[in-house]
Amino acid sequence: MSRYTPIIAFILFIALIFGGIFILKPKYLEFKDLKDQLEIKEKSLSEKENYFSNLKNILSKIEVYENSINKIEDAIPDTPSEPDVLNYIQEVSLKNDLSLKNLNVSGISLIKDGKKNLEKTSYNASLYGSYPNFKNFLQEIYKSARLIEIDSVNFSSAEKSNIFNINLVFSTYSLGQSSDKLDR
Repeated sequence: MSRYTPIIAFILFIALIFGGIFILKPKYLEFKDLKDQLEIKEKSLSEKENYFSNLKNILSKIEVYENSINKIEDAIPDTPSEPDVLNYIQEVSLKNDLSLKNLNVSGISLIKDGKKNLEKTSYNASLYGSYPNFKNFLQEIYKSARLIEIDSVNFSSAEKSNIFNINLVFSTYSLGQSSDKLDR
């Protein structure tokens, strides 16, 4: 047996080398591929975490300006909402001791501005009262969150008194999404 021992050892050594080459090397290459894929996934995950972190930062910056954005949305709403405007004018006139004789919508026009359409709604109001009360009325309208543009004001008085008939023409704006009613 001692005579075959070096031959058996050599054959076992060759078998181990071939076993390593044909069995262990494919497993090693598979392990290396999995390791590379893991690194790619980790890098992708890291990039996504950075992306979402940036989104959170942007969202927090937007939330700081949310009040300003809401004011802009209130100034130029999506729809004209004529009843709300008419009710607002009526409330402000009562608050400022002006008698509201007549209030109506006088017209709607579409203003095209590039990609956006603005809808201008015009109103007529006939008021009766004193100049200081009317001045307070105008100041209150200018403080409104809604964009209200005074187009014209006419005063008249039958007698020499401090009470005037006031004809007011004013306009509001909306984003023009209800412009389909203009086509009718």
